[in-house]
Amino acid sequence: MCINPVIHDHAFETAGCSIISSCLANNMGLVNNAASRLFILLNHVKLHNYNRTYLHAIRNVQVMNDPSTILSSWAEFRLNPPSEHLLNCLRNIHDATDIQGEPIFSPRVSSLITSMVASRSYGQELYRLCGFMAAASASGIDFDVLLFGGRATSARVNQLFNQARIADDIKLSDRHIILTSHSPTYQIDMARSPVIIGLADFICEALGIDIFIKIYERLGQDTSSNAIKTTSNDLSKQIYRFLGEHLPRSSERKISNLLQDYLMAELDDNSTISASDVDNQVILNFWLEKSLDPELSLKLYDTCLRAWITFRQGLDLASKSRVNADSLSDANYHLNTLMMSYFDQSEEDVSISDYRPPAIQSSDTFITEDRRGLQFAIHEMDKPPLDSIKMLNNGEKARISLLVHADKHATALRHSVLRGAVFSQAQNRITQSLRDQPQAKLDIISMMPDIEDAAYSNWLTEWKDVLAVADGTLKTACQRLLEAQHIEGLTILVRQLSNDARLELSRLMQDAASSPSASNQTAQTVFAALDKSKAKSALKAKLAEIKTTARGFRRAGLKSAPAGINDLDIWHDNLARAAELTEIIIMAIQRFIEAITATYDLDALFRQDHKIFANQFLLIYKSEGYHD
Repeated sequence: MCINPVIHDHAFETAGCSIISSCLANNMGLVNNAASRLFILLNHVKLHNYNRTYLHAIRNVQVMNDPSTILSSWAEFRLNPPSEHLLNCLRNIHDATDIQGEPIFSPRVSSLITSMVASRSYGQELYRLCGFMAAASASGIDFDVLLFGGRATSARVNQLFNQARIADDIKLSDRHIILTSHSPTYQIDMARSPVIIGLADFICEALGIDIFIKIYERLGQDTSSNAIKTTSNDLSKQIYRFLGEHLPRSSERKISNLLQDYLMAELDDNSTISASDVDNQVILNFWLEKSLDPELSLKLYDTCLRAWITFRQGLDLASKSRVNADSLSDANYHLNTLMMSYFDQSEEDVSISDYRPPAIQSSDTFITEDRRGLQFAIHEMDKPPLDSIKMLNNGEKARISLLVHADKHATALRHSVLRGAVFSQAQNRITQSLRDQPQAKLDIISMMPDIEDAAYSNWLTEWKDVLAVADGTLKTACQRLLEAQHIEGLTILVRQLSNDARLELSRLMQDAASSPSASNQTAQTVFAALDKSKAKSALKAKLAEIKTTARGFRRAGLKSAPAGINDLDIWHDNLARAAELTEIIIMAIQRFIEAITATYDLDALFRQDHKIFANQFLLIYKSEGYHD
């Protein structure tokens, strides 16, 4: 296949990337050479150099084509994604390069291996792999040369066999490897060799290379159909056990598929599922319907809500995740053509789109959004060494746990979050009472908050209290860093200042820099200038407020260095990191609270929802078919 080695701008525009002119690029400080005018405006990838070859460009695509983004569009992985260990095994295939730095596997092959493993549809390919290994081993081809000696192409495999000492029970015919000792005679198309080698690479990563070498040597001594079948079955069992530990259980896949099927039934036949389709009404309607189904364990509103939130997050990720291999036309540089042509008969390969849910067709390859949000911040703060700094205690984290789970979707699903905060607690009380007194006749309505209570408003107050605590611990961390003259203290301070106070600080910094005693402006000169600021000013008032607030928060890790940390510089660095994460938490909660207060009459909304949930609880817990 002959292709033009120059990538034209419109090839990337089709994939959702932006091309900026050399003039704009120069203004942004990105390039100095006007000829290098091709830029892909992404967070992690900037392709430049107009004359870049297809191979190099596709390598950039391949690096970003992470297995987690491929699988994010699969319904069964939205609630419980594959383990990080499994994803790393697959990433090794996606990222493998030869000694020249060129990709060993095409994006098409690596994506196919990811789909094959995730869908557990490797049976036929595994048998073909065992036959292929038997032929290669019996012909004296070194294991490491076959798997790691260069790019996985049918041409290279064909060359290895042509140079090998072919065993008597093996024949080469045009493009096929024929095992005559197999009953019946078994032939393997060399066009499949890239996929076969990719699967072998995965098995080496997952099960260990030592196991694979032993199998390779054993098959070289016996190429019969019985040996190939026995080896294939044994490998299949080992892979099955491995995937059982690293892929979600069948029950988890069942509920994921249930959510997708429900959502697809709500849409037109030709519609594409998107995150916005999962709204407050869909979540409520699903629970009202499925909570009465005796075949499902979906009686708890909290279970349904959290499942839908996770499902929505998966849809959102899928919408930004990758170019579907068949999403571009041939005229616009069809990706199946752009990917290096490793197959003599491309129709024998299977496109990744055949393995993906039909309702999901993603639009681009790259993750362009910073994923850092409330969930990320809490997760990072719970890990050592930041867990020794108590910016929020366990009780405060528990009060925002539903917001943390919803993360960036909390604002869009704020009504559902309110329902979950109030009525999930009531349902838990009812469920626990039925467990403790299974024969008792409970007054379910009395176990719910009164319809005239301001339950939603009370929860809003709870979230505001957590926000106030986070703001207080942030100011305390800022004060400790300012006292230590740590530069991050200034950074945090600037973000908390009003415009007037920032202007004042800027003038102080300019004066400090122009002072005869300060030839070079340093952090120390700025801190010294802070102490000399006017007594009555916006900056001085803010500094006094921060200092006063810090006196009220004497939590572990905030007042002094945690036990075990003797180096104050390490403590201050950790404190700065904890403060940065707390700022993320504050902004997320603020956005959520502002959205609620701007949208709802909370008391009227609660009375409306109280009637819906009270009626549904009566149907669930007084039905003869109820079993906990």
